[in-house]
Formats: sequence, C-alpha cells, structure tokens
Amino acid sequence: YFSERDVAISSLLFRVGASIEEIFSLNKENFRLDGDILSLEISHKRKPRKVSTNYKDFYEFNSIKNYEDNLSKAEEKLSKKTSQSNPLFLNKFGTRLTGRSFRRLLMKYGKKTGFGEINPLTLTTSNIYNLYKQNVRNEEIAARTGLTRGHINQRILVLSNQKERFK
Repeated sequence: YFSERDVAISSLLFRVGASIEEIFSLNKENFRLDGDILSLEISHKRKPRKVSTNYKDFYEFNSIKNYEDNLSKAEEKLSKKTSQSNPLFLNKFGTRLTGRSFRRLLMKYGKKTGFGEINPLTLTTSNIYNLYKQNVRNEEIAARTGLTRGHINQRILVLSNQKERFK
C-alpha cells in the first residue's frame, strides 16, 4: 500500500542521506538514471553536492525505476497544472510535493505498519548509522552519500542519542 513515489522518496532519504528539504527541492534535471547509476545534484541551503550511486543495489530499485518511467505519463495528464520549475516529486494536484505533506504520509505509513511515529530525520540517518555500526569508515560513508564527514558524525550522534532514549 505504498505508492512508488513514496517508496522512491523514502529510498532517497534512507540511501543517500539527503534531508527532506533537499529531496523536495529536486527538479527533474537534477535526477538521472544512467544504466545502473543514479546521479543526483542536490543543493538546498548549503553547498551543492553530487551523489552517484549504483542504485541496482537498492532494495527499492523497481520503485525508483518505475517512478521515473511513469513521471512523464503523469505530467501529460497534469500538463496544464505543472509549474515551470519541473519538480521531481508531484502531489495529486500536479504541483511540487512539500515536506509537510510527506511527513503526514510517513505518519500514516508508520501507523499502518505498526512502527509508530516515523520521521524524515530517522530515515535520513538510519542508513548512515547502520553503515557506522558495520565499521564502514566515515570516508566511505561520505563517498556513498555525498555528505561531509562533519555531517555524518552529526547524524550518527543524533541517532545514537535517540536509541539511548528507547533503551
């Protein structure tokens, strides 16, 4: 019961470590699938960064590919409503999906799946924390996500503190 769009967004939050603001500021020209490589040009309130990763390794590979394939079909239906900025993620009205709308969807999915409250920061940080726990070096995590070592350390610290509260 998850839409391909929502799985694609969740996957980008989880796998790339992008913030929700970065994901929703993406335009179609910032997102490319070339063979097995997913390339993103992310910039929002900080220095732009490029992320390239082998997305065939993603469990959510089919959702990302299907969302990209179906995006042009959806745009044809919504062509009169779509803005000039070419947003990558559209809402049902054909305009840019907002972070607030996606937070509501995460809350709904959290209740449906029994996970309780899920927030974007947890998704963004979880993969980084899991890699850290598997003793992957910060330099390798930085290469996979396009984040600086400082951002990685900050996110590991945030999730470590959250996990301590639930013990």
